[in-house]
Amino acid sequence: MMWLSVLSLSPFTLYFPRTATVIETQLAEDVNMETSKQVPTSIHPCENSLQSSLPTRRRVLGICSGCALACAATSPRVLADWNDPIPVGALKDYTKDEISEEYVQHNFFVTRHEGRLFATIATCPHKQNYLLRNTKDPKRITCTGHDAVFDPAGKPLSGPVRQGLVRFGIAVDDKGIVQVDPNKQFSEAKWDDVGSFIAVKTTASTTNSSTSTQEQTKGKDSTTSTKSEKAVPKKSEEALREWSDSTGTYKVKAYFISSTNGRVKLKRADNGKFVDVPIEKLSEVDKKWLQTRIN
Repeated sequence: MMWLSVLSLSPFTLYFPRTATVIETQLAEDVNMETSKQVPTSIHPCENSLQSSLPTRRRVLGICSGCALACAATSPRVLADWNDPIPVGALKDYTKDEISEEYVQHNFFVTRHEGRLFATIATCPHKQNYLLRNTKDPKRITCTGHDAVFDPAGKPLSGPVRQGLVRFGIAVDDKGIVQVDPNKQFSEAKWDDVGSFIAVKTTASTTNSSTSTQEQTKGKDSTTSTKSEKAVPKKSEEALREWSDSTGTYKVKAYFISSTNGRVKLKRADNGKFVDVPIEKLSEVDKKWLQTRIN
């Protein structure tokens, strides 16, 4: 009975309560079987009876080892209930869209997808088989039992399953560390609920796509600008002339572009820049030339 008392207070009982119960039952049966046998004659009958009723140390260790191995072989990935959230690294380290298996021993993936970071359960809802990231397509999750396939968000794509994967609670602490709480669970219908994901910035691929779009837009603007420049009168000896102000101090060789609202638009021949000059500031010669040109 002393062995039973020690076993009931050991850490083994705390982590494997069902296994400890099996061991206690087995030891109790052994004690009963030993005490039911006839005790041989000895100098001290009580001492002999006590020694015969105690199981050997080797037998206790053998039973414990066998049960522990059985539990390890059949136990799920989560070996114990987690009372506290599990830290999974700094938020700043999740810089690109991917499905991470780093914490699959805790029965969840950490996934960054479409501007969200979330923790998806790594057990298939069909028959509770293990899920793994597909080795050929890292953007897919595959069931090890019946080959069900899920996308990064956890939605089923093929196989005998129709429901999405459960997500665990996730949050960032005041130090910037992401914490996953398996005690909080969100079904597919609650994937948009607060606490089921962390909003993150768009990924590099999205940024590149946005940059590409901006470049395309810029290209269109450039094309438009080119077309606009094509509307400018063709450079010729007639359009290119020397312009000066009314005092004759400032002179520049430029192409005539247009004249509206009392101002003349010119394009300098030396650097290609456009200048806008009030007609009243031009020399009399330029005014007469411009008048002739407008008429």
